[in-house]
Amino acid sequence: ADKYPQNFKYINTLTREKEPHGHSTGRVCAALLKEADFPAPAPEVFFHWCGPGEFGATCKTVLLEMGYEEGVHFV
Repeated sequence: ADKYPQNFKYINTLTREKEPHGHSTGRVCAALLKEADFPAPAPEVFFHWCGPGEFGATCKTVLLEMGYEEGVHFV
């Protein structure tokens, strides 16, 4: 991230937070990723997320719905 900041995007979202304080609120969804200017599916695009199991399942579902491929854009 330090060496190639143009190739790294970090967003933080809190599910139960009612008012944003420098971060997004609510669950991960396609609208959140689009609002954050996430890139379209391409061979050089890869996602990594960190969180509990339900969060990971939600991320995977959203990315698949947006056209990203498991094993190509995330594992």
